[in-house]
Amino acid sequence: MKPVKIAFISIVGALCITPLVTFTIFGSKEKEMNSESVVVREKLTAETWFNSKFQASFEEWWSTHFPGRTGLVSAYNSLHYQIESSSVLAAIVDFLSGNLFSNNVDRTKEYPEYYFAEDNIFAEMNKVVAQQNLSIQPSFHGNNGIIVGKSGYLYSKEYVDEYYGYSPSNAVDVAGINKTIDEIKYIQTELKKMGTEVIFVISPNKAAEMAEFVPEYYKNANTPLENYKRHVEYLKEGFVTNGVNFIDSSQVFKDVGLLNIFPKTGIHWNYVAASEVVSFLLKKYEVISNTESRQLTVKWVNQSKNPYNIGNAEQDIYDILYGSIPEHKKDSIVDDYYYTPVLETTKKDKPKLKVLMQGDSFLNPFRDCLADHEIADLTYMYYYGGSLFEQHPEQDVWKNGPGAWESLLQNRDLLILEANEQLIRSKHYEGSNWLESRDQDKYCHNSVYDSLYAYLKGKEGK
Repeated sequence: MKPVKIAFISIVGALCITPLVTFTIFGSKEKEMNSESVVVREKLTAETWFNSKFQASFEEWWSTHFPGRTGLVSAYNSLHYQIESSSVLAAIVDFLSGNLFSNNVDRTKEYPEYYFAEDNIFAEMNKVVAQQNLSIQPSFHGNNGIIVGKSGYLYSKEYVDEYYGYSPSNAVDVAGINKTIDEIKYIQTELKKMGTEVIFVISPNKAAEMAEFVPEYYKNANTPLENYKRHVEYLKEGFVTNGVNFIDSSQVFKDVGLLNIFPKTGIHWNYVAASEVVSFLLKKYEVISNTESRQLTVKWVNQSKNPYNIGNAEQDIYDILYGSIPEHKKDSIVDDYYYTPVLETTKKDKPKLKVLMQGDSFLNPFRDCLADHEIADLTYMYYYGGSLFEQHPEQDVWKNGPGAWESLLQNRDLLILEANEQLIRSKHYEGSNWLESRDQDKYCHNSVYDSLYAYLKGKEGK
């Protein structure tokens, strides 16, 4: 017999007989905890031994009477709630459970079966998420702005705070969010009269989509706002009620069976996830416009050890964190693979769409999908409240006033308005200096909606 097996059997045997030997020699003076009922232990006799009554009662009794239990329970509670994230304790638990540094933990049963079905092209990349070890919590927890989560998943603190409602800034002004909904509905109605469709895209929050990797130490240290309800929930409910054309990216991922949406090392969605949302958007455009248009299909997924090179978005938060604290980089955890979609453009006999886009950094892959795959022509994009095309200052509606929308909207088939769940705001600018409305922290995308709304209102009756 191998020495390892002998050692293992010896340890198991010792654990089995220690309680009985300890009780026989020392007895116990331990009392039940306040929340526990008294357990009656059967007297040890030949009869109670052979009918197993003694063993059953002894096991239940021992669990509340072993020597030093009261102090140990108190210590456990303190450790659990105060230093739950300790890498030493986590390592001990992982070692005893056989999971130390293991990447073979199978949690696929925790998710719907269709995520791993044979006909799901995302099945293999989904398994990578479902096999991540939730017990692995790096000892380095990040900095003031970035959180290191379970199995090395990185989160921007403001995204986690928005999802759980940990910051007072996450409180919703219901009147303000209703104003946003009313403005978007009005914009959609008026632009349709001009031949331009409007689709609002809600991009995902990493903390919401990958919540199982948010570390317990951070959740235990924070308290959510009372009766917290996220901005995005108010927005979606209002959109449904008012008939606004929108795409909920989170629902798209459920519909197509995509679980692996964010890399560990990035704050933004991967290119596969973004491409699927573009595909849904183009299908939706056909429905609301009642016209056929070029379509984009995700045919397959390639994997690579290196991230897809679009501004290195899939390793952005990793570079920010470990670039400033390089001494912790050696212990960091990165993704096993990064994923890129194999895309196909169909209905090429249809004309390219003329698209105007506005959104945040999650919108960047849309531009690549639409332009690189010959879906759209004359695609302009506004980043938050500023133009990416500064060489055309006449198109800056914040410097030139709402009237600058006139040339921007001419001959447009589609206006895409994108906002990340974390960046949806309920405050609106009330002044007349549009440059002041570019305050991203206060108003974010609302300054765009306010400006376009003002332009269209000014056209009424003309």
